[in-house]
Amino acid sequence: MARGLDPLPAGLIVVGALTISGLVSRPYSPDPSHPRLRRWYKALDKPGVTPPDAAFGIMWPILLTGLGIGAWRLLRRDSTPARNAALGLAAATVGLVDGYAKITFGDRDLTAGTVESRALVGVALAYVTTASIVDRPAAALGLPLALWSGFGSWLTDELKQRNPRLDSGAAERLNAA
Repeated sequence: MARGLDPLPAGLIVVGALTISGLVSRPYSPDPSHPRLRRWYKALDKPGVTPPDAAFGIMWPILLTGLGIGAWRLLRRDSTPARNAALGLAAATVGLVDGYAKITFGDRDLTAGTVESRALVGVALAYVTTASIVDRPAAALGLPLALWSGFGSWLTDELKQRNPRLDSGAAERLNAA
């Protein structure tokens, strides 16, 4: 059985992965530095429970940091099938967060974004379940991301329902019919 990593190498892996994730998803943020995306996002008919724009910029770094700390804890544990599966699910969760940004905002595809967000919730919950076998605090640190993603999935579906004209996925299907 392979021993877990020392704190510094484990930290470097997590910081590197989260930095790459931030760089990958940054071009798809509907903030003032991306005016075309922002105009599209601002034009969406949103439910009244949609958080203010600033909440997303605050919440995602916090949630991903929690997941990252959980991954750091897991990397420091001895290698076991459950630990390795939990780390794989943590990595998949981060990848799905990036994919959501690209699909939903970059491609403006609310239909595919709804499907992708449901996958994100499932993988994040699988991480929590699997990590709890190895390290309960690591699992608990991933739970807020899973819950926020569940809300985000519901919200994306609402946006899809309210905005068929601004959903490139719906437009493609209508043109193909």
